[in-house]
Amino acid sequence: MATEFIIRNDNNPEFIHNDLSDYLDVESILKEKYGYIYEAIQNEGFILENNWGDVFKEILFENKVVGFTFYELNSATNFILNEIYILPEFRGNSLFLLEINIILASGNSLSILQPTKNIVEILIHYGFAYKLNKNIVASAISFDFKNENVLSNSNEGFDDEQIMSSNIYDLDIRSILLLMDISTPGRNIIYYHEELENDFNRYGERKHLNNSYFNEIKELFLQNSEEFTQIMFDLKDKLPKSQLGFDIVVGHGEEFSDYMQDIVDEGIISKNKAHRIKEVLTEEYERGEVTDDGIITRFNFFLNDLDSQIGISDIFQLNTNLCPYCHNPINLSDESCSICGYNLFFEPDFDFMDDDFEEGFVIDKDNISSSLSELFERLDRKYKLENINYGKDYSTNHDLDQFKLLKFIDEYHNLDFAFLIINNLKLPQEIFSELLFNEGYVTYEITKETWSDFANSDLIVDELKDILRDNGLKVSGKKQELIDRIGESDISFDEFVSDKLFLTQKGKDYLNDYSWIELYMNFLSMFDFDDFNRFHDVNDGDFNEIVSEYLDEHIKLAKKKRDFDYLINCFSSKAIFAELDENMDDSLKWEMRRFCLAINPVYLDKSYYNFYIPLNKENIDNLRLLNDKFSIDMLMDSFDESWDYFKFNRCIVSKDDAKAILKRLLNNHEDLKLINKEIKDMYFGKNRMDNTLQTDLNDYFK
Repeated sequence: MATEFIIRNDNNPEFIHNDLSDYLDVESILKEKYGYIYEAIQNEGFILENNWGDVFKEILFENKVVGFTFYELNSATNFILNEIYILPEFRGNSLFLLEINIILASGNSLSILQPTKNIVEILIHYGFAYKLNKNIVASAISFDFKNENVLSNSNEGFDDEQIMSSNIYDLDIRSILLLMDISTPGRNIIYYHEELENDFNRYGERKHLNNSYFNEIKELFLQNSEEFTQIMFDLKDKLPKSQLGFDIVVGHGEEFSDYMQDIVDEGIISKNKAHRIKEVLTEEYERGEVTDDGIITRFNFFLNDLDSQIGISDIFQLNTNLCPYCHNPINLSDESCSICGYNLFFEPDFDFMDDDFEEGFVIDKDNISSSLSELFERLDRKYKLENINYGKDYSTNHDLDQFKLLKFIDEYHNLDFAFLIINNLKLPQEIFSELLFNEGYVTYEITKETWSDFANSDLIVDELKDILRDNGLKVSGKKQELIDRIGESDISFDEFVSDKLFLTQKGKDYLNDYSWIELYMNFLSMFDFDDFNRFHDVNDGDFNEIVSEYLDEHIKLAKKKRDFDYLINCFSSKAIFAELDENMDDSLKWEMRRFCLAINPVYLDKSYYNFYIPLNKENIDNLRLLNDKFSIDMLMDSFDESWDYFKFNRCIVSKDDAKAILKRLLNNHEDLKLINKEIKDMYFGKNRMDNTLQTDLNDYFK
């Protein structure tokens, strides 16, 4: 029976994307809309190993839909290929090559999530990858790990929320290789992943991996680092270049380019913001901070006000190189950062290190600090109280900075990196450094006080056993037991030397005494620290009580200013601290107020409705959890109280409709994306709102 193909007469592939909240399920899409492709997948025994993503795109050949690609978006221009499938009879037509060209020529970056051996061999055929020896491959297109599948020759873990990426692949074991620490003497940490089902079905079980295998990998890269680095750069040069350069995206002169004008006309950004972006990009382009290769990524970075998505612990646990602007991890040989588009070779921020393939670059700390300071100053918004009499004059304090520095040093033992990460310090770095040492918070010395931290960070079990054996002490036990045994003995620590910095007991006591700052950083970071610290200083009660009073003052101010985002942040913080205090009644009240304000966003100008997501996933998840603790009548009473609290003069979504939507959400676990779409279609369509809506809440409160 002949296949009845889906035909695209205009030869334009269709896209399916999740512009709301939840992931797409590729298998469901195929079953519902592309039955003949799904049947071919089943007949071939192909396994869809990565079902969830953000964008489904058709692959066409002579107007026929003959396959698909399935992507996850790490940013607006950073595509991760989760799946690709082409019907067997249409393979060999370079359709995958065409897809790569389209993605990269459009100014996007591309990586592949745990490719099969077949995909890597195709990349070699296209010239985008190269065999460094008979089985080890270097690829210009990066490979990302699926974190739940990561294995290692070491017992050292990794942050499972961090994207792990590499450009190295082993054809023999059919896995990506991430060389985490091979240059440190006595160390060899290499990550790889579990056997993919498709590879297992085709090639059988992979060979057993022993220490000999990992030592061979280590020696291969240590002995050939310079040659391999050059190969990687040569491969990158072969990748298709972006066709959306400065002239197209930004343009010269005072007028907007057609590209920018279209975005303004569509209401995505205001003319004022577009002019600011154009001005910044023009200055950066003239200085060389952004190139044609990264201009579209950088434009989207500013368009969406993106901030760094990687936390301090993630960066240093992975021991990776960082972008000097947005501080996200970068690939060794990329010209531009895939997240913010910054030119990674601007004003030699990086120098090659001949003897270290992994490290690859030296970071210019001054440039990073300057760039990040400008970014955070532009994007950071802090709420502070007005007309509050604290009873005395207060100068700006530095407790938050000191806490951050000591916390960082306690975990990573490096003051230079702490200054690199923690920007906008209230005191100059030199003064802070003197303060930490002069006050006795930190030390480089190895003493009984710092022994445990030093041994945990610098010594392995075999070395600890040697120390015990040399001193006639028992050598059995776990690592911490060995460390404690040495610390409790009379062994001198004078022979031990470290370039790492450690906290003294005084430093650790400081962290303990100011432990409340950790709660501030985790849950109140949108509020000004100096303002909060003064309030905390002059009010009695435990920390959560003081926080509650502080947020109540902010809610009064937010209502007075009719500031939607301000109110949402206050409600969210109130709910969090109520839950921490195990006050479920208050937690419900503040989550419900957050829901009522979010579903009836009367603050928005109608030009923004196309981009607004009414239901926040975190808020709905919290309400669903509370649904297990309260009866439906209590939940509806809370809704009525919260809705009446706002005293809306008029509504976009009526109270009855909002309540009906809430009941649906609580009674089952319907796809939040679909409900959001229904709400948008019904209430936020292009012609459904009049022109009287304002950009604040003034007209909607009595």
